[in-house]
Amino acid sequence: MPPNVAFETVQVQDILGNNVSLSQRISGPTVVHFYASWCGPCLAEMRELAELIPNTDLKNFNYIFVTDDTVEKIEAIKTRMPAQIEFYRVNSLRDLNIYTLPTTYFINTKGVVVKEQVNPCDWANSKFQEDIFLLSK
Repeated sequence: MPPNVAFETVQVQDILGNNVSLSQRISGPTVVHFYASWCGPCLAEMRELAELIPNTDLKNFNYIFVTDDTVEKIEAIKTRMPAQIEFYRVNSLRDLNIYTLPTTYFINTKGVVVKEQVNPCDWANSKFQEDIFLLSK
């Protein structure tokens, strides 16, 4: 079962070190994805998303990727991802009770978490995409 992350209390840092409230970055249908650069399934999922986002309706979502990696590691991954993905870091994912990676939250247009996924999502699966679109409303 995914941890209950209180997005309204989570503070993240952008790659310049500026503190940002995670809840202020959530607008419209949003995917919040917790990952690490050492996590093979995370990297595989991110590569899949990088291919799918520009060419499918997945481009209509906001994406927030959060890690406790160094800024240098974030920048290395960011260069290979679509520009619409926002990258942030926290001091420790464990402080957010994130112990399994990847962990992904789907938030609808009203700001409500409508789906949680621990372990990789099957982004290329059309049924998965359809379910996400229906939930995002």
